Amino acid sequence: MTGPDHYSRAELLAQEACKRLGQGDEQGAAPWAALAQVHATLGHTAVTAVGADKNWHEWLEMTR
Repeated sequence: MTGPDHYSRAELLAQEACKRLGQGDEQGAAPWAALAQVHATLGHTAVTAVGADKNWHEWLEMTR
């Protein structure tokens, strides 16, 4: 997975956590939120370890 892939996965997992919170399922939301955090951290690590210049165009698309 690339950094942008991790970022995309983190967004999807965070959306699922929010959906469960909206349904009053706090305990069910926790694992989704934890996985979102892991992917966000891996995405951040990827861009700092490899450098944004390698896949900057993917990151640019993510922010639009």
